[in-house]
Amino acid sequence: PNFIVSDSSFSKRNKKYFLFIGRITKEKGIKTLLRTWALNKDYPLKIVGDGDLKEYVKHEIKQKSLKNVEYIGHISSEDTIIKLLRNSYCLIVPSLWYEGFPMTIVESFNTGTPVIASNIGSLAEIVQHKNNGLLFMPDDAHDLSLKVKWAWNNEKYINLYSINARKEYEKKYTSQENFNQLMAIYNKVIFN
Repeated sequence: PNFIVSDSSFSKRNKKYFLFIGRITKEKGIKTLLRTWALNKDYPLKIVGDGDLKEYVKHEIKQKSLKNVEYIGHISSEDTIIKLLRNSYCLIVPSLWYEGFPMTIVESFNTGTPVIASNIGSLAEIVQHKNNGLLFMPDDAHDLSLKVKWAWNNEKYINLYSINARKEYEKKYTSQENFNQLMAIYNKVIFN
């Protein structure tokens, strides 16, 4: 699996908003995300990224009076991304296509931030429903809306998912664990 070298260290977070980090494109589910927030105007959302639909995002936020949605744009600083993750309630990954292994999920787990993701492909394998996050039907704004509302109203479970997300990171996604897995593969090939 993917891993990250830096360890942001797990600590209690100020859960202020939901967060999307990624390319602002159709396949990443940005339209589903905005349809969801048109249904959930009570919950804050920050959108980080750049792509061919960024003007669409700005237009939808203004047109639908989504005052609770903030489009931040592209951020290149890893420290800023980690800070946004640490202060977020949950990362949302609404992809419509089969992802490989999004680094944003590893970064999210590193900070102990649960993930709400589309129930599709590898996302459904990485995010364990009601353990380190929640899964919803891809391109279903209503289902995502229900998951967002449930998460916001069930902080004690989200806190548990947060702890589990961090444990998942420590178990599978540190540089040392990745090294151990790689060496085990080499040893198996060389000595068998």
